[in-house]
Amino acid sequence: MAGQLRIAGGELTLPSNVIIDADISTDAQISPDKIIMYYKATTAFGSNKGAVPASARNRTVFIASRDAVIKRFACGMVNTGSATTDIDFDVQVNGVSILSAPLNIVDSDANYQIFETTTFTPDGALTVDDHVLLEMVPNSNNGGGGPFAWVEIEELGGTA
Repeated sequence: MAGQLRIAGGELTLPSNVIIDADISTDAQISPDKIIMYYKATTAFGSNKGAVPASARNRTVFIASRDAVIKRFACGMVNTGSATTDIDFDVQVNGVSILSAPLNIVDSDANYQIFETTTFTPDGALTVDDHVLLEMVPNSNNGGGGPFAWVEIEELGGTA
């Protein structure tokens, strides 16, 4: 699209892919309320790939600077171990779980298998200063190691 287009007192809706990244000038003055940010906040719970801490660990991975929504929570283990490995993973907002039940990984699950959910109770909505924590609780562990988890967050437009 060449030239300038101004609309006064109306609305213009364009089909997808009509305006692409290359069409937007580097000095475009786009209001922050038009920008949506996506974050993928991760943790390994302070553990290396050959170990799982013996006690529960939680990590603050995100603090909302504006309204946001948790879109996905996922976790896994590099090595699920054998016989009695049983580990729960949870996502919390301000210390309160937003899952109906933690995601559970046991020794019969595959190494590097991803367990995930996009269903949250309540709806995963965040407001300014909400803290998102990821928690790992080893119920039992026999050789498992390398726990990992992440949460994907969409931060809605607006000023920080």
